[in-house]
This record gives sequence, structure tokens and C-alpha cells, in this order.
Amino acid sequence: MTRLLGVDLGERRIGLAVADEAEPTARALATVRRRDIERDAATLREVAGEQRIDRIVVGMPLNTDGSVGPQAVATRAWITAVSPLLGLPVSERDERYSSQRATAPR
Repeated sequence: MTRLLGVDLGERRIGLAVADEAEPTARALATVRRRDIERDAATLREVAGEQRIDRIVVGMPLNTDGSVGPQAVATRAWITAVSPLLGLPVSERDERYSSQRATAPR
């Protein structure tokens, strides 16, 4: 079963969560302070090793209409810079409405 590390990139912090590909929900793991690309990558490598992660998935903050705004541009630039330093596959996932889905009654 594939283990995923979810990354929620903010301007000052990075939220981390773990999920199995077969599970519909992720488990919050930690919030870490952003630093520079090398230290961000080192933190992600350490967590990925501890959690036996197979793939990293970064939330993409698209605008509600699906267009790419400044936050998505910054996130893609970060992904481009950090990916070669991780040694794991990195993908992005549209995070529009993810907060509403997470808090919706089931």
C-alpha cells in the first residue's frame, strides 16, 4: 500500500499529514517552520523516512475558478526547487474546497 505525505505549503509554515492511498482521509502529523529550500527538503526527507513515505503530494492553491494565481505560482516554484532534493516522487493536488470537504458532516 502506498503511503503519502501531504504537504500544505504556507508562507511561513508547512503543514504535514500522512495517508494511505486506500484511505479517504489523512492524519495530521506536524506543522513545521519554512526555512530555505535545502532545509525544507531535509525536513521532508526526515519525516518521509520516519513515516515510510512512498510519495509526496503538495496541495495546489488554485483560485476557485481553477486558474493559477500568485499562491499557486509560488507553490509550483517551491515544488520545482525542492523536488530534486527529495528522492521521492512529488505530485500536486488541487486543494480547492478541501477545508469544506474536511469539515462537512458525514
